[in-house]
Amino acid sequence: MKGIYEAADNFILELTNAGFNSVTFGSISDVDIEKQNLYPFANIELENAALTGKVSNITFNVIAADIVDDKSTKTGLKQRTDNLLDIYHDIATLVNTAWQRYLRNPSVNYIVSPELNMDAFNMRFENRLAGYEFNFTIQIPNTQESAC
Repeated sequence: MKGIYEAADNFILELTNAGFNSVTFGSISDVDIEKQNLYPFANIELENAALTGKVSNITFNVIAADIVDDKSTKTGLKQRTDNLLDIYHDIATLVNTAWQRYLRNPSVNYIVSPELNMDAFNMRFENRLAGYEFNFTIQIPNTQESAC
């Protein structure tokens, strides 16, 4: 199932090319989120695999985030006390850029559903990170004929 490697590597590349300073793979608890040069960052983790005969469905979980800055900003007619709205906008733009490139990658040999639903979060981690969490599932053809 080399498609798992290919899918993860391709999405990591697209997130990096879109402008994330750091893209990691594995448990989010293994990421040193105190590093200031890390942001914006994305972390990809394998969530589950369903082996269903002729195909394998592999689901990845992604967290994309930045640090909320408590400095006051003025945008339009409203005074804001932090850059939370900017983070939501910027992270959504970076993820969308990476996702569109990922879907159009001609070298992939797996199927990806084009829809991506992202759940916003704020203050999830101890250093006030905000951003989005989302899942995507790839479908890889099972080419192994026999286990023997």
